[in-house]
Amino acid sequence: MGDFNNVLGAQDSIGGNVVNENEYKDLKAMMKQVSLFKKDAMGDHFTWTNNQRNWMIFSRIDRVYSNISWQQQNMDTTLSILNHGVSDHALLCLQEVAPIRINRTPFKFQNIVVTKMDYNDKVLQRWNESLVGRLMFVIWKKLQRLKLVIRGLCKTFNGINKYQRNARVDLALAQFNLLKDKMNVQLIDKVKECTKEVLRLSNTEEQGLKQKSKDEEGNTLYTQMEFEQEITMYYKNLIGTSQSNLTGIDIVALRNGSQLKDDQREALISPITENGILSSLKGIKDISAPGIDVDV
Repeated sequence: MGDFNNVLGAQDSIGGNVVNENEYKDLKAMMKQVSLFKKDAMGDHFTWTNNQRNWMIFSRIDRVYSNISWQQQNMDTTLSILNHGVSDHALLCLQEVAPIRINRTPFKFQNIVVTKMDYNDKVLQRWNESLVGRLMFVIWKKLQRLKLVIRGLCKTFNGINKYQRNARVDLALAQFNLLKDKMNVQLIDKVKECTKEVLRLSNTEEQGLKQKSKDEEGNTLYTQMEFEQEITMYYKNLIGTSQSNLTGIDIVALRNGSQLKDDQREALISPITENGILSSLKGIKDISAPGIDVDV
């Protein structure tokens, strides 16, 4: 890789004297003898210029040569010819390109998809389309086509939380308008409609979460009793259970440890004042931001 100060053919130079075969036959013979091949490049064809306004010469004398073994082991590398800049030579950039990984998500049937109004119609329409072939081939192809239909139906459930928030906002707005005119039939119907939509989306979200719910061993939870047992076990492991034989507090150990002084005790029970708040705010460092550190 670098400046070989020689072209590989007449097409690698424009301007100046005409290139003849004697100028590059030795380089070609050497490459053939040691089995070297040029690396394909992206960008400008010419890599060198004399930078003369009156008599411009362009040539390609900078290249990357390698053997077959290197090319096979580095097939994911690219050679780019960059701009000349202030130099008479262009920079060669040889870099490895990360392979494009296609994330193929495995197909998973979501139970909530059967709640869609057009589920049966779309499935029957796709299934009844005729196919020619052996029985197992026809069934396999029909199942493949159904996957595309069901995937499309499942996409409507993506972002269910966003739809649910919007539905609750619409319900709150409808209820607010109804408070202004409680006898308005249209507003009453609007509140009922928004309520049904919120309940529908909540039920859809619940069904989706149930299908995804699993215990610590990876087993899917199905019944209400399984959910209750799993939640109960989670909080038992988190905060523990009641015990009848707890060890009493060791007063001696507490007294031997660090204790609050009298002025510290008074500070803990002292009333909150404006001066105290102002002093606390002024004590905040420049790298800190005033506010609550946890989500409410």
